[in-house]
Amino acid sequence: MSRHVHKLIAETAKGVAAEWYADSARHDNAFYRANPSEDQFVRHNWGMFVEIARTVLVSMLRMNYPEHTKAEIYEALLHNHALH
Repeated sequence: MSRHVHKLIAETAKGVAAEWYADSARHDNAFYRANPSEDQFVRHNWGMFVEIARTVLVSMLRMNYPEHTKAEIYEALLHNHALH
């Protein structure tokens, strides 16, 4: 996965990775033993969550967020598309 993504998308992907880690570590002892550090897991694996982050951000455009927030998300998605 390319790490050339817009900052908002990267930060969202890192948040999704952290949530996924927390859920996995809570329910899967083998996962936690293999990945005892959330920070390290997120740092090394956030790229796998970029598509999910994009999907989350696109869905936010349909929700009741302030227009300036939606404009920021839209710009990030446009700029990110231009990186590819």
